[in-house]
Amino acid sequence: MALDSSFGSEQRFSTASVNITIVDVNNKAPEFGDIPVTVVPEDAPNQHFVTRVTATDLDDKPVLRYSIDYARSEARNEFGATVDYNLFVDSFTINPLDGTVRVVKILNRELWDQIKLYVVVEDIAAATKGQKAKGRQLAINSKLTYI
Repeated sequence: MALDSSFGSEQRFSTASVNITIVDVNNKAPEFGDIPVTVVPEDAPNQHFVTRVTATDLDDKPVLRYSIDYARSEARNEFGATVDYNLFVDSFTINPLDGTVRVVKILNRELWDQIKLYVVVEDIAAATKGQKAKGRQLAINSKLTYI
């Protein structure tokens, strides 16, 4: 409403409607869905499909990117002992766009037979950088293949 400086019945005024649209600010971190334990054959070939992890983000237009943090991952042998990082690093890859996990190295069940990959997803379109889901572990067990 706008008023002029007159008083009483001489005062003039006008009104206008204003429409306000509230735009979503990308400020919510993504969250992982359930990640089941996965079994992979020891003789799985290069690019063998393992699983697909998914995350959701409540923001209007998130841009999610998936990755594996090998420094926070761990593998164990058949006796349950933790194995050296260098024995399992880069054994798997994750598609950054859709979360598809694949084998990229020859698996050797005698070196390790279970691994917990620390999977991360980040919303790179976030208003504040570093909006990552709390990392989740993807458990993968290898199975012995008999010929």
